[in-house]
Amino acid sequence: MKKRIFLSMFLTAVMLAAVLAGCSSGGSAAKKEEPAAAAESTQEEAAPAETKAEDTAAETESTEAESTAAAAEENTGLANPWSDVGSAEEAAKGAGIDSFVIAEDPGLDLGELFERTYRCMDGIAEARLEYPASALTVRKGTIAEEGDISGDYTEYANTWTQDVNGIEVTCFGNREGDATKSIWTVDNMYFSIVAEGLGGDQDFGLNAERLTAMVSSIQ
Repeated sequence: MKKRIFLSMFLTAVMLAAVLAGCSSGGSAAKKEEPAAAAESTQEEAAPAETKAEDTAAETESTEAESTAAAAEENTGLANPWSDVGSAEEAAKGAGIDSFVIAEDPGLDLGELFERTYRCMDGIAEARLEYPASALTVRKGTIAEEGDISGDYTEYANTWTQDVNGIEVTCFGNREGDATKSIWTVDNMYFSIVAEGLGGDQDFGLNAERLTAMVSSIQ
């Protein structure tokens, strides 16, 4: 009888020890899982920061690419072919032609000639004569589009010809008899005069007498 009671107590003690050991093991496992959960939380918090850094880098690269493209576009722009010079002789030299001469006083009744400027490009010499209410742009050179060196492509209402000392001058203007544009050719050289009204007269042009005086003054 005593042996049975002792055996029963012994088995109960073993089972209790097993239960306590299982509880202790479960608690340790739970504690061991917490660091893993914390690591996952840290990775989730780090992910947005990494994404933001990648987005910032992408934006920087895009901005740099746009700046490079803009600079390349500016560098590929066409250069101005004209050069400002100080005299008719320099304009002729820059244009590559033998001479470019306009009389100091062409004899026009347009008032005082207060400014005369020159420029040139390969094949064309140009002078601009400014009066109080008008300006004349004169060109001479070897480059012309269908005989027209003026660079003025306005469509005028009237076209006619005028003989100036044996030179046939083709005239264009919105008022018949007033040549806003005049073109002619001598010895394979092209010439032009473009008249401009500075006082609001958009149809300003040279009448027959003024055109004769002006054409005669150009060589």
